[in-house]
Amino acid sequence: MIYALIAIAGLLIATYTDLRDRTIPNQLTYAMIFIGIAGHLLEAILTSSLTPILFSVGGAAIAFASAYILWRAGAWAGGDVKLFTALGALVPLPYAIVPSFYSQFPVFPFLVLMNSVLIAFPFIMLFVFAKTITEKRLHKHAKQMLFSISERTSALALWLYGCYALLPILGLPSWLSIILVAPLPFIPYRHLAALALAAIGAALTQDLSAIVPLAFISLAFISFFEAASYGTKHVLRKRVPLSKAEGEISAETLYVKKGKVTAFTPSMLSMLFSGFKTPKHTLVSEYNAAGIEPDEIAALKKKGIKAVLVKQSIPLVPILLLGLAVSVFVGDLVWIVVKSL
Repeated sequence: MIYALIAIAGLLIATYTDLRDRTIPNQLTYAMIFIGIAGHLLEAILTSSLTPILFSVGGAAIAFASAYILWRAGAWAGGDVKLFTALGALVPLPYAIVPSFYSQFPVFPFLVLMNSVLIAFPFIMLFVFAKTITEKRLHKHAKQMLFSISERTSALALWLYGCYALLPILGLPSWLSIILVAPLPFIPYRHLAALALAAIGAALTQDLSAIVPLAFISLAFISFFEAASYGTKHVLRKRVPLSKAEGEISAETLYVKKGKVTAFTPSMLSMLFSGFKTPKHTLVSEYNAAGIEPDEIAALKKKGIKAVLVKQSIPLVPILLLGLAVSVFVGDLVWIVVKSL
């Protein structure tokens, strides 16, 4: 528990500096990493077991690798990466009251992150809703989001029901339905495919009782990701003049193509297989968490650009602090909900 209390103390300090001037001191994160690894090394020596130090180093490595991807994507700043790494070094395993998968592997920071998202999501959605009501520019995008939610929910619910109904007939466990959702976005005419699969499942089992709960699950899942995408792409964005753009994180990648300034919009698949690479002759990149630099502003001015679209971020550290406290003293919120059903 001492490591968890150190982590909470560290996040309290980081919360103060993050809210004060949007920075996380390197001295703090490096000290947390050192205390975590050194403390677990001492524990390993005293207990004649390599497990504590292996879990601490492993937790730090896993946390760093996942946070680095978010940094490369421009979602997190460098201080966030180091702080998340420190959590992995200090608290690789949970002290949670409710047992979960996280007690077997050094991935406790992921539980912290998941709980943080669950805690913050309602408040963020209230903020997004308020912005949508008050800003006319968002009304069109909000309508598109609602249409997408209804369209994707129906396809996902039908597909899930079809898989859920057919898998037991094939002698396979029903929970595999979750895995079989993966290819759905890549199937041409996926709505027809989902409808056909659901019809076959209904015809063979003559049981429609599962369709309602699966529809609610689909609605919750799709709504979460559509709302998150809408918020990050449209609400948490603003266009600022170049004179005020220095240090801001660009919300778009601009590059020169055939003499014209063009926005680079890679697909998720291309980002997955080729990484967060920017094209040649890039003027400013949305994947640069360090923000827009003076030489980039000068290059944009030469091309006649007067304003750029930048990201409006929500402080991460206070959210992580809440997630850490809940993870330490309560446990896995998803596990608690599932066990109560």
